[in-house]
Amino acid sequence: FFLMMRRPPRSTQSRSSAASDVYKRQVYWVYGTDVMVTVAKGIDAPIKFIFPIDLAASPPKFSMLGLGDIVIPGVFIALCLHYDIDREIREFLGRLTKVDATYFKACLVGYAVGITLTFLVMFFFERPQPALLYLVPCCSLSILILAVRRKELKSLLEYEESAVREALTKK
Repeated sequence: FFLMMRRPPRSTQSRSSAASDVYKRQVYWVYGTDVMVTVAKGIDAPIKFIFPIDLAASPPKFSMLGLGDIVIPGVFIALCLHYDIDREIREFLGRLTKVDATYFKACLVGYAVGITLTFLVMFFFERPQPALLYLVPCCSLSILILAVRRKELKSLLEYEESAVREALTKK
């Protein structure tokens, strides 16, 4: 996770793989142990968002969302926007017109669905949930389904951010 944040991967495959690794570890640490919840509750730092789930209870019940549940998918969503821009550049041979940010929008919708699922499951089971358990599949599936429908799956899976920029600077 820290290596990913220091120098984010520059391809859809490496970002998906990094998100998948964080996803697996988070699921283990949340469901396999109580370490994540204990640490998050014990640290008074800006690493979590706390929100009410039952203010009528005595004492009121709160749940939390970790900063990583926003940052990790955010890096992947940003890659989708870069893919959209680079795809447009390639299509119009360097003439950038209005960018059709289709993959960015699809991934953002996937994030919204995933975070909504997280909150619903937290509310229903009254237990902390690893948000990436819902965010990674929702974000990934949203762009994979779009790529299959648009017959661009190969292009998406082979995408590397730096390759398009390097090709443009050589011209």
